[in-house]
Amino acid sequence: MRRLSLAILGGMALTLFTVSCAQSDLGITTKVKSRLETERNINASQITVTTKKKVVSLSGPVDNPATKDRAVTIAKGVEGVKNVVDDMTVSTAVAEMPKSAAGTNAAPSDTAIAQAVERNLKADPSAASDQIEVQTEGGVVTLTGTVKSSEEKERVIQIARGTDGVQRVEDKLSVASG
Repeated sequence: MRRLSLAILGGMALTLFTVSCAQSDLGITTKVKSRLETERNINASQITVTTKKKVVSLSGPVDNPATKDRAVTIAKGVEGVKNVVDDMTVSTAVAEMPKSAAGTNAAPSDTAIAQAVERNLKADPSAASDQIEVQTEGGVVTLTGTVKSSEEKERVIQIARGTDGVQRVEDKLSVASG
């Protein structure tokens, strides 16, 4: 009986430790996103933030190298961050995005949204943009076409979701077999 109690107690301690680690990673991600959103010169909606074992990864297109450096500096300044992995790309597509699609209150047109998504996909070498069709209606982006892997599919969806003006992404992508 005593061994059973110790085993249960050990299992509970392991579960508690796992949950607390996950919460701290989630807390770090939330703090980094919040600080990026308050930075006037950074379009935080374009930057994806993930944290694993207190290592923050930043990805997505930014408009210039200074913005990229500032985002990394902000992430490094968050309490609990051990390291920052910079997977952001400098993209002229973000800089050329119409003001309505880059953070003002006016909603961008479906055409502007589709063009911005296409530019962002072309700017990212990990996305096979030539194999993907982008259609937009009412801010809802529909992606169709074929990608090489599930990782590439996730990256394409992530890029589309990160584009200003996109309300939702409909995934009709297929992964090539073989």
